[in-house]
This record gives sequence, structure tokens and C-alpha cells, in this order.
Amino acid sequence: MRPWLTINIGASYDIFTPFTEVHGFLSNFDPATQQLLVPAQGLKFLQSIGANIAGIVASSPTAGVRTSCSKIAPRVGFAAAIAANTVLRGGYSIARQLHVKRFPEERAIQRCVLSQYQRNPMPVSAGLPD
Repeated sequence: MRPWLTINIGASYDIFTPFTEVHGFLSNFDPATQQLLVPAQGLKFLQSIGANIAGIVASSPTAGVRTSCSKIAPRVGFAAAIAANTVLRGGYSIARQLHVKRFPEERAIQRCVLSQYQRNPMPVSAGLPD
């Protein structure tokens, strides 16, 4: 190119691991099988409290969600010396982020959980919980 211009071309690789929960209280509904996937630890807890576990099956700690390893995207950047003491830099890339698929039932549960927090608000002056 030119001595005052540098162009970079490359690729980025992102890997997003599924969510997990330390006590196994994460679940996922599989509409194809009409079953609730619960990590084995969470299922043991449900059995210990005598919960009805019909339609609930033990799964991996990620509740059946697999890790996606195919997130490769292009990147391009440049650096241009436009004056003796000034460099202009820029770039472009396609950024990917984790997308969580939500079902209508899940939104209803979220509204219920949020309403519980709204009933007992914590003022900002109280600081962050430990």
C-alpha cells in the first residue's frame, strides 16, 4: 500500500459456553419430547423433597444446551498516519453474542420473579448485597 497506511485483515473466533448453575437448579424445556431437562444434581434435590418428577429427566449441567464452536467472523482494520503526530485508526468486525431462545412460558415466569423483587425493593443507599 503506502508507507503511511497499514491494513489488517483477519478473523475472530468466539466460543460461548452454555449457562450453568452451581446447585443444578437450571432447567430447559424440550418441546420436541415435551420433557423438562434438569441437571442430575437438581433432579436429586427435587426427589429429596418429594416433588412430582413426572416428565422431568436428568441431563447435563447445562440442561441439554450444547456449546457452539462455529462462531468465526471476518475483521478488518487500518491505521493511517495523517500528520506527523496524528494516527487515525479504525476497524470493522462482525460481533456475535449469545442468543438465548425464550418461550412464552419462560416470559411469564420471569414476570412473576420480577414482581417478587418489585415488592421488596432495595434502595441504592443500602449498598450492594454481600
